Amino acid sequence: MNLRRSIALAAAVAVVACSKGETPAGGTKPKVTEVPVTVAAVARRSVPVRLSAIGTVEASTTVAVKARMDGQITAVRFADGAAVARGQILFELDDRALRAQLAQAQAVVQRDRAQIANLKSREERFRELVRQGFYSADAYEQVRSDLDAARATLAADEAAVAAAQVQLSYTRITAPVAGRAGRALIQVGNAVKSTDPAPLTTIATIAPAFVGLMVPEQQLPGIRAQLAKGPLPVVATLPDASKAEGRLDFVDNMVDRDTGTVRLRATFPNRDEVLWPGQFVRASVTLREQPDAIVVPGEAVQAGPKGSYVFVVKADKTAELRTVKVDRTEGSETVIAEGLAAGESVVTVGQIRVTPGAKLAPKQP
Repeated sequence: MNLRRSIALAAAVAVVACSKGETPAGGTKPKVTEVPVTVAAVARRSVPVRLSAIGTVEASTTVAVKARMDGQITAVRFADGAAVARGQILFELDDRALRAQLAQAQAVVQRDRAQIANLKSREERFRELVRQGFYSADAYEQVRSDLDAARATLAADEAAVAAAQVQLSYTRITAPVAGRAGRALIQVGNAVKSTDPAPLTTIATIAPAFVGLMVPEQQLPGIRAQLAKGPLPVVATLPDASKAEGRLDFVDNMVDRDTGTVRLRATFPNRDEVLWPGQFVRASVTLREQPDAIVVPGEAVQAGPKGSYVFVVKADKTAELRTVKVDRTEGSETVIAEGLAAGESVVTVGQIRVTPGAKLAPKQP
C-alpha cells in the first residue's frame, strides 16, 4: 500500500514540474515544433503598368458583294468560307447579249478607221493639188472638215466600245478586297438585279483584325498621354489561353454618356487568323513601365479584417504578421505599395498553420 502511494506521489511531482517548464529528473526539455512553410524573396524590379478589359474581335474590312447589273448566275467560283484574293472571280452572269453588243461596237470602230484612212489619203492628195494651184482652198477645207468629223466619230465609237467592255466586266463579279468569304447566298440559275437589297455574299478581312474594348473614362488622360508617344502594345488572350500581339492605335472621339466609358481599338496583324470576328478576348494594354517596384508572389498576400497582410520570415526564423498596401496585381505577382522591402522573405504556402511569433521551417519553392 505504501509503495503505491509513493509511485503516485512521484508521478504528480513530475506532472507539476512539466507544467512549469521544468525538466523532470532524468528527462529532456520538450522540443518546440517548427511549422513547415514555403517562402519567396521580396524582389525589386521593373514591372509594366497594364490596363485590362474584355474586347471584341472585329474584321478590319467587311464588304457586302452585290451585282452591278441584272442577269442570271451561270457559275459560282468560290467555296463557302474560303479565303479569297482581291480581284478573284466569285460569280459569273450570262454575258451572251453583252458580248454581241461589244462585237457590234468593235465592228463600227473598224468601219470608222477604214473611213478615216480613206479620208486621210484624200486630204493628202487634195493638199498637193491646192499647192500646185489645181484645186481651190475652200474645197480643200471641206475635205479636212470631213476628216476631222470622221476622227470625232471614231472617238465616240471607241468610247462606246469601252462602255460595252465595262458592262461586260460586270458579268464577272470579283472580290473587291482580300479576306474570308461567307456563304454564297445566291446559287447558279437564279436571276439577280442590281437593285436587290440582299448581297450575294460577304467578305471579311481578318488579317489584319481589330479588337475593340471599352475602358472607364478616368483612364482616358493616361491613355492619351502615352498614345501621343506612339502606339501602345496590346496582348489579346483567347479563351483557350493562346495569345496574340497588336498595337493600340485609336481612341474614340467621345465618351459614352450612359456608361462613362470610352472605346479603344487595337490592330492585330493576325496572319495566322487566331482572332475571329465576333470573338471575346481579354485585352491587356501596356501603358508604361514602373521601375523599382516591390513585387511578391500573389499567393503570399492574404486578406484579413484589417486589410491585406503577409507573414514575413525574420532572421531568427520566426513569423511576423505585417500589414501591407497592395498597388495592383500583375499576372501571378502582386505589386506592393507599402509594407515590404526588397530582400525580405515572405511565406507563400502554409499560412494556415502560421501564427505571429511561430517558429518556421522555411524552404524554397
